[in-house]
Amino acid sequence: SAPPPVCSIHWCEATAVPTGSSGLGPWSSSGSSSAASALGQECQCRRQLNTGTCADNFFSVNQRFLTASPVSVAAVEAAVLPIMQAEAAVDAGKSSVTGKGTAPTVMNHWRSGNVTLASTFEASWLLRRGSPSETTCGWKEVCACGIGLACKAPSGWSVGVPFQIASSMPRRAAGTAAGTSVVLGDRVVVEVAFGILVHP
Repeated sequence: SAPPPVCSIHWCEATAVPTGSSGLGPWSSSGSSSAASALGQECQCRRQLNTGTCADNFFSVNQRFLTASPVSVAAVEAAVLPIMQAEAAVDAGKSSVTGKGTAPTVMNHWRSGNVTLASTFEASWLLRRGSPSETTCGWKEVCACGIGLACKAPSGWSVGVPFQIASSMPRRAAGTAAGTSVVLGDRVVVEVAFGILVHP
């Protein structure tokens, strides 16, 4: 008999998002202005700086985006490169980014029982320093965009600059309205850590 299908998936323990003056979490696009909503999803990131000595004119940044709806390389570049230029004096003309969608991420908040299935996109940057005084060796980031939960970051990770990123397709529905039927063949059940069952 054929082996059962394999479903690759990421998982993280999620943390509650602090609310801002609007009463909505800053990681949630539902609190955005109409201009920000037109752009897509509001993002905030947690960052860990790379350590060591940087001997050449280039440094790398690796980002993982957890989003309510999928994003593209072009959207990542448009949203993030201006921040790179402002923060690290990056030479945009001699910098590049590649990226791809990977397995989705299950975000589980134990206390509330809230479980979110997020699209996952990984971007890798090779950035050229635009100033001799810039000494950063790059960093790693995990960015949550348009999601009410955030993956718990290890101690020592700092908060990055918030931004908006465009979606590559319409945002998927967060759930099914009461009384609405779902075709059985369209349901997906994924088993993840500790036997949790997730029904996206």
